Amino acid sequence: MSWQHGLFLRVLCLGAGYLFGCFLTAEIVARCTAGCSAREIGTGNPGMANILTHLGKPAGFLVLAGDVLKTAAACWFCWQAAPELGHTALLYGGLGAVLGHNWPFWNKFRGGKGVAVNCTWLILYLPITGALCCLAGGAAVRLSAAGGRADRSTGRAGGLAAIRRRERFYHGSKRLHHADAALGRFTADAPGRGAAVFSQMALLV
Repeated sequence: MSWQHGLFLRVLCLGAGYLFGCFLTAEIVARCTAGCSAREIGTGNPGMANILTHLGKPAGFLVLAGDVLKTAAACWFCWQAAPELGHTALLYGGLGAVLGHNWPFWNKFRGGKGVAVNCTWLILYLPITGALCCLAGGAAVRLSAAGGRADRSTGRAGGLAAIRRRERFYHGSKRLHHADAALGRFTADAPGRGAAVFSQMALLV
């Protein structure tokens, strides 16, 4: 196989994968279940997360299944169309599917985030390594989400503690102010009390 023929087959697989990826399952599901475009729902992102959040789990799982199937179909088509490339056909077909899903030409290049498509492509191209990468990515997302919740809880606790400290300082300041006022009155009345004591002592003498 000449390098020109190899380049042609790679471009063919990339283009075919792109066309497969341009099929946005979220758009079909949104129109069938909600009667509107996915761009009019929630964040407007035509992806599984947006549909799952606003249209429920069945619709979200349909989008997930569609994204997985279209990526697998793109890889299978390229495998059949360019057998000379062998395993490399999956590489270019899956890459095209990711590009088509994220930047579909018919939707003003506004597509989904490509999480399901990327994971499917990685697992098909490198089953063990791809699966491990997807698991590691999912674990990292969960840990970061848990860390964010912990930070928010810590922030709320710190805020409450600061409020309590301000309240204690306020009440302490009020008590100190009352003590200062009492001491001031005591000091102001001291000459009068001293004069009364001396007058009584003079009477006793």
